[in-house]
Amino acid sequence: MPRPAPRSAPTLLLTAVLIVAAGLAGLPRSARADDAAALPVTTPESLGVLPAPALAAAGDDEEGGQPALYQGPAGIRPGPRPEGRPLRLYRNRRVEGLMRFFLERRRDVLERGWRRSGRYLPMIRRIFRAEGVPEELAYLAAVESNFNPHARSPARAVGMWQFTAPTARLFGLRRMGNWYDERLDPESSTHAAARLLAYLYDRYESWELALAAYNAGEARVNGALERARRRGEPADYWRLRLPRQTRGFVPAFLAVAAIMESPAEHGLSAEEREPELAGEGVELQVAATLAELAGRLGLASDALVERNPAWRSGVVPPLDTGLVLLWVPPGYGARLLASLAQQPPAPIPWLKVTVQEGDSASTIAQRYGVTTRDVLTLNGMRRSSRLAIGQPLLVPVPADTPLVQAEPPEPRSEPDAAAVPAITQLRMHRVQSGESLWSIARQYGVRMTELRTWNRLAGPVLQPDQELVVYLPKDLTAAQ
Repeated sequence: MPRPAPRSAPTLLLTAVLIVAAGLAGLPRSARADDAAALPVTTPESLGVLPAPALAAAGDDEEGGQPALYQGPAGIRPGPRPEGRPLRLYRNRRVEGLMRFFLERRRDVLERGWRRSGRYLPMIRRIFRAEGVPEELAYLAAVESNFNPHARSPARAVGMWQFTAPTARLFGLRRMGNWYDERLDPESSTHAAARLLAYLYDRYESWELALAAYNAGEARVNGALERARRRGEPADYWRLRLPRQTRGFVPAFLAVAAIMESPAEHGLSAEEREPELAGEGVELQVAATLAELAGRLGLASDALVERNPAWRSGVVPPLDTGLVLLWVPPGYGARLLASLAQQPPAPIPWLKVTVQEGDSASTIAQRYGVTTRDVLTLNGMRRSSRLAIGQPLLVPVPADTPLVQAEPPEPRSEPDAAAVPAITQLRMHRVQSGESLWSIARQYGVRMTELRTWNRLAGPVLQPDQELVVYLPKDLTAAQ
């Protein structure tokens, strides 16, 4: 069985006590395209349109038709064992000193984590039971990230359980470019954390040593054990010569567990905890934004954004990524699948370009007649993101650009009076801040070139509150 790569939690302060307190606090998140000649395209392989959506309920049981619980990512899976993995919570002088420190000098941080824990503790306990790990280890998330799924450390550990990239790969957590990082997904990362903890306990048969290895990596713990063996000293966590941060990690966990196991005794009210962020998983393959999918369900976009932090830019890209997991509020999974099956989202035609010297997201957007925001969104990037020479980028392009069509276009007559849509199809759209021709065309299922023709637009730039004429497709008009 491969060993997890060494991992490192945040190292910010000077003493072991303060270093652990910092872990409790969590960390901030650390050319135009109007005609074929304008597109620098040499081969059709550089273009693409996502195929028709593939949809499935996460964990569907084909025989019984009943959805099963999400089983977590692929990777190392120790699973439960008959004798269990018993954990004893206890106090000593160092643990009690840290309890006073958290309650007196970091109480605001402790209370913030306590409130946030209500969103995730029921899910963590359920997963830990299924994976054969003591439920009390759920409080480890307070030490790692203060129950913050967006936490990032200077050592590039990410998420509620602070996984580094090598360890995440071993335990099946996926990453897809700038779009998706499963380390940020609370449920998937909790499965991985439980399996990592079980693996480490099975290796050391000691929760103190397992937690030390979770924090510092197996190599450091094995080195400390070997040095103790050569000196004839016991293999006792409390006596091992470990990094200062790791020496404070286990007592910090025990201190937080003691406080949160007896909240009323320490002035923490159960009523102050946020309600559980319950959800159900849907597996799908469809290019869309979380805001668009939320709109199909009649939900505010935050309802999906807060349940899907792994989708970093709020967009499922138009790439053949295979089935991806999306979390929706309970009872909305079947509704979303039905909506996507009945009316699939308009495909996102895209062009793959290579960044050249002097390029920026804005210059590339101008070259292809789209907005900078369109380019950034499609690539899961922020305005602060830097481009590298040779880096591939996806650029949204008009659906009727040659070589971009997913299927041959239907013959179209010249734009004469007979080609003007019926007045019953007319809609007026008021441009909102941040909208572009591309996003509006997707919203109504029309083409960018049609919007330009109908509104006699010379270029792609739109102004807020500008009114546009939109003629809805006939099938959509009939449906309405």
